[in-house]
Amino acid sequence: MKFAARLFDGYRSLLVRLGVGSLVVALVLAIGLAVVLPLWYLAMFHRQAYGLAVISALLAGLVYLSVQRVRRDLRRFGGWPAYWAGGVAPALRRALAVMSALSGLAACLFLLSALGAAAAAAGGLALLFLLGAAFFPARRDN
Repeated sequence: MKFAARLFDGYRSLLVRLGVGSLVVALVLAIGLAVVLPLWYLAMFHRQAYGLAVISALLAGLVYLSVQRVRRDLRRFGGWPAYWAGGVAPALRRALAVMSALSGLAACLFLLSALGAAAAAAGGLALLFLLGAAFFPARRDN
């Protein structure tokens, strides 16, 4: 009798686990279909709405990640002034340097196409001088 009860409990446990596993698989399948079917419908029949939905989701994700990064960095730096001085200002300086270099390169290419090689070379030298003076200031020995 004991053997039959243990055997029954073992089969019951196996069937319960299979049932719970099947329910989890069915739940994942239902959630997947709830997400995929509207996106498929939008992609097939309403392309502009699909594009808007995808871009909106990407932008929302980027905003979320940016806010999380700022919150984490604020805790790390200990407040806005330290965060600005140690995190934001150097990044803005680097971005400004890259944008200045790219706009200077575009100006040199314009000078090359409009006025010739001599004007482009002069503009390039002036650009190098200005970028060097702006982003690599002279050292002060104290």
